Amino acid sequence: MNGDDVNEIIDTLNRELDKLLKWMSVNKLIIITHYYMIIRKKEVESNAAVRLNGVDLEKVKEIKYLGVIIDNMLKMKQHFERLCLELSVSFRPIEK
Repeated sequence: MNGDDVNEIIDTLNRELDKLLKWMSVNKLIIITHYYMIIRKKEVESNAAVRLNGVDLEKVKEIKYLGVIIDNMLKMKQHFERLCLELSVSFRPIEK
């Protein structure tokens, strides 16, 4: 979805999520999530709520998807920092 007004984007998102839930219900599918992330080139704040099946979703700044940590600016800095930490811990016994 594109747009300059975050509230307008969230309203559109809520309408599309309602359509998705109806389609999933007809096809006997379920969706389980408790959070969402807005990906933008610059940080924006909004008090508008994203709702799924009548429940407000929690806005997060980063998610882990298929083992990769991605933030709302599509950067993987947190992922690489975590990876470096895990590697340094893993190689510590080899150094001795």
